[in-house]
Amino acid sequence: MQNKTVLFNKFGAASELYTAEVSLPQITDNELLIKTAAAALNPIDAKIRNGSSFICKNRKEPFPWTLGFDFAGSVEECGNNLNFKKGDKVTGIVGHSFNPRAYAQYIVSDDKLIVKVPDNVSLKEAAALPTAGVTALDILNTLKEVKDTGNVLVLGGSGGVGHLLIQLLKIHGYSVTAGASLKNFNFLKELGADNIFDYHNDYKSEYKDRFDAAIDFIGGDIGIGLYAVLNEKGLLITVPSYSFDKVISACPCNKKVKSVLAAPSKEKIAYLLQLCALGKLKVHITKEFKLNTEGAQRAHLQIESTHTCGKIILVP
Repeated sequence: MQNKTVLFNKFGAASELYTAEVSLPQITDNELLIKTAAAALNPIDAKIRNGSSFICKNRKEPFPWTLGFDFAGSVEECGNNLNFKKGDKVTGIVGHSFNPRAYAQYIVSDDKLIVKVPDNVSLKEAAALPTAGVTALDILNTLKEVKDTGNVLVLGGSGGVGHLLIQLLKIHGYSVTAGASLKNFNFLKELGADNIFDYHNDYKSEYKDRFDAAIDFIGGDIGIGLYAVLNEKGLLITVPSYSFDKVISACPCNKKVKSVLAAPSKEKIAYLLQLCALGKLKVHITKEFKLNTEGAQRAHLQIESTHTCGKIILVP
């Protein structure tokens, strides 16, 4: 059976991506064959493609490589040891963390990070949820370990993880102030942000010593600057892994800092899907691209622009 798949033969720009027909292996008793309805992009995809991700140092298979962790689709075949059946609607993460392969018409995978999709959640929404949603949930849980109420500033709140985090923070009773460019103000209001500011302005002076916690999606010197908006013993949670050491080492002695790397599980994905099914959490899909050479290249250019609200998906 042939499988239309997005591939690349070397690290480089988005133009390295192309589609080809790849033979699908037979599934084992512990695997599923899934027909993909949508695959979602995450920033890590572009970093793997350009060679800057830590994953590139640990991935052992030779080129060409595939991409994509997040997907949703329907079960075509099911191994004897798994609790699924043909036709089940499923979503999850495949190839975590060194063998991504969601940019394809079909996926063969074990069920370690795959769950059923509730009837009233669309497959496109479900595809866009897993990695971004789990990251947002892990940020929330990290915050709750230190502060289970309070005022939180979120910088970078309109992105894939940020727009889900704002909603989760509101569900759990936090007051949220979000920074964005002017064009994204209405989007953040729809997410439930209590206050919104233009991050091009001098927010560090305006909000000096005001917040119980701040969430840094930018990293580097901008992340370090967020210490100024924290009150005494305030907590900074920094997300970009490239600048963990820099941001953490700059922490003043009267404040706290934690870093977050997402730790996905079936239970977390199922919990997020249930919030979606109840109408409490909404996944915003800003753009869809076709699962072909042009679509994959355009999707990567879009996510690398760092100016995307919500999520981007590829559809067959």
